[in-house]
Amino acid sequence: MYVCLDVCTDWIGDEKKSEMMYKIFGKNCKRVFVGETDRPLDTRLKEHRKKVESISGDFNRAERARAARICNKSAITDHICNQNHVIDWENVKLIDYESDKTGRLIRDAVRIRKKRAGR
Repeated sequence: MYVCLDVCTDWIGDEKKSEMMYKIFGKNCKRVFVGETDRPLDTRLKEHRKKVESISGDFNRAERARAARICNKSAITDHICNQNHVIDWENVKLIDYESDKTGRLIRDAVRIRKKRAGR
């Protein structure tokens, strides 16, 4: 007697996957930000958004000083602080998977250097 088992697997969207590298695009500029995370992508994006939302808007002197303390946390927050541009949160792209943290950091550094070199 043969028994047929139906195996079901749930599809996991990119936003729930972890150990990856990703790209975030500027909405009103041509900047592209490359990042890596070992947590689910949606968790990391929420962290980015929270920081960006805390520094967005028109600044008076006190607000600019507060925002300057938040800057230098990531390239995205630096760009928002300095250029007051908008990030395209809806079109984040998965670049690659890498389970090894050191491997992700090396790939991240290589991609950033290539971008700066114009390649």
